[in-house]
Amino acid sequence: LFMFAAKGTPFDKRFPGLCGEKLVGLIATILFIIPVLRDFFLEWPYIDASRKVANAALDAGLSLYLIPGGEEEVVVTKYGEDATVLKNRKGFVRLALSHGACIVPVWGAGTTDT
Repeated sequence: LFMFAAKGTPFDKRFPGLCGEKLVGLIATILFIIPVLRDFFLEWPYIDASRKVANAALDAGLSLYLIPGGEEEVVVTKYGEDATVLKNRKGFVRLALSHGACIVPVWGAGTTDT
């Protein structure tokens, strides 16, 4: 996910002007309760994935990125085998539609091989 947040990455070169202050990641609320992790994620920048916070970010003109499979996807993924969890994960679609935002799917193939 660092690739989406940092300037100078291949993503930043492909989509100039998006990385940095205009693009933030959504992560699970629980990660903001753990002190060290909270500071780590705020530095990149990430924000709480709650509907209220995501709505406010889109209202402010920010672009968001997320992994809709979340922790469930982490659990079902195995070494050398990619998995995607989208069943019952439609809130981000409703959120984008309500703000007229585009959804750009990105697939990270082979991420479990390292």
